[in-house]
Amino acid sequence: MLRAVADHYREVELNGPDLAEFLRLLATTRPRANTHVRRFRWTGDRQDWFRTGTSLETFEAFRELFGSAAARTAMPDVLDPFPFPIGTPPKFAAVPGGALRLDGDLAALLVLGGAYRRFPGPQRTAKAKAVAAVHDLVHDHFEDFSVYSSDEAWSPWFADAGLDQTWLLVDQRHAAVTVICTTDSD
Repeated sequence: MLRAVADHYREVELNGPDLAEFLRLLATTRPRANTHVRRFRWTGDRQDWFRTGTSLETFEAFRELFGSAAARTAMPDVLDPFPFPIGTPPKFAAVPGGALRLDGDLAALLVLGGAYRRFPGPQRTAKAKAVAAVHDLVHDHFEDFSVYSSDEAWSPWFADAGLDQTWLLVDQRHAAVTVICTTDSD
């Protein structure tokens, strides 16, 4: 059973033309894919939010986010059935360099494409699009973000065809987490 703090999240709108353009381009390379990009802000006491001193604390923080009514409403296809029962080991690893590496990871995601299509443009264009999308996500406040990632199919929603990716951007300044998850099938 999830602790009561699980309901201290609310979804906040993500805006940005560059993020929208990046997602449009990503969809052209993954026609069978599905992608979620959602941001959730903690509304409870800041002292209770997102303790990440140990891997268990980090995992419990993600369990609370994904168990929240806001996350389950925003991403029911990903979170039903609930993929994180008590005792399940953590699925997300801290990304060294945090948000500084995110644009490269997203550019590679775009360039490599999905099961059948790759990005048709030059890699420098993919990199520029990813840099702009990351700006919409972090607004150049790289130091405020911790990033966690996984290439596992941690939910039945993922196609488990080797094209699954998740990033969790933890914004300490604004007590928010941005979830980016994508999959494609062959």
